[in-house]
Amino acid sequence: MKKLLIFLITVWLVACVPAQPTQTVPLEKTNPPIPKLTHPNPTDTAITIPTSAPLPGASVHPPAALRQVSQLKENINGIVLSGDVAYVGLDQTVAAIDISQHENPWAISQSESLPGDVALLLLIPGEPDPFLLVNADRYLVILDISNQNMFTPIQQVELTGSLTAMIFDPQSNILYAGGRVEKNTGFISAIEITSQRQMNIIESIEMPEFPLSLGLAEGSLFAGAEGYQGGLCHIQLPAPGELTQANLVIESTPVNPLQPFSLQVIGERLYLSYKAIEAYDISDPDQPQQVWRTAGHVVREFRVVGDQIYWFGWTIKSENMYEVINAPESIQGFPEGLIASCTAMHDYAFLIAYEGFEIFETIEP
Repeated sequence: MKKLLIFLITVWLVACVPAQPTQTVPLEKTNPPIPKLTHPNPTDTAITIPTSAPLPGASVHPPAALRQVSQLKENINGIVLSGDVAYVGLDQTVAAIDISQHENPWAISQSESLPGDVALLLLIPGEPDPFLLVNADRYLVILDISNQNMFTPIQQVELTGSLTAMIFDPQSNILYAGGRVEKNTGFISAIEITSQRQMNIIESIEMPEFPLSLGLAEGSLFAGAEGYQGGLCHIQLPAPGELTQANLVIESTPVNPLQPFSLQVIGERLYLSYKAIEAYDISDPDQPQQVWRTAGHVVREFRVVGDQIYWFGWTIKSENMYEVINAPESIQGFPEGLIASCTAMHDYAFLIAYEGFEIFETIEP
């Protein structure tokens, strides 16, 4: 009886306790979905985030490397090519070198001694054969090269001073030649080259500094100046051979010196070299606007091949440099004028005629 009473009391107490709700614990906590963001105005164009991708049309492959395959340690300066023959300035003569085998260039012939050292050479188209136009210090000389074993001087003219730069316009048969006179002042002359292989001086202008380089554009002639003032000058050409007074368009300063060693106009770009290679937009030739500039060393001369630039120069320690770089943008257009140069390209080989003669072949990466 006593055990039954205890059981009934226990059941009554349990029944009097209020029931507790059941709690469900989630097995995995999930984050709410991220709302989709939309532009306030769906008609607006998307925003493009700039990247380091190359400019349209720019070369993206690695540049080639250069390997020297031959060298002539003669006093050779200036070069122009005709097929497999390189014509170079050798002291006071012009020498012809067979370069069909880059590893083994050999001399073919040599001209008689001219009135001065030869460093500037141009191959002028003509009938029945092309001919050479070369400097000999302050003289301009036309050489008949139709017989490779005997170069024949046709005509020579004396100019105001020693020649330092030449460029030929094949459209008008006008040569623009710049040089140095006393106290490093300079001049530029316009010279007609007739079909009879004769030279007629049309006009000359004085320059405050002598031109290191010349570049030709439509209606314009550019001159890179040497000396304390230096800089880049623009000479308007109202007509072929008609020279106006030089206008300094890029000044050389002690902070940013500029003495362009070489110039080349291609399309609407002017390319120049001094302590780097620079490109300028010359749609307004009196106000060139820099487009890009490469970091580098002193660049004595460069050669544009497609979107690649072959150049040679030296470091601040006078160590010679030879390199191929990709242009930061695609190079559009064709070179203007024939420039007297100390470099040339032959079957993808880079030839340098500057205080010697070197041939470098390109090694594709």
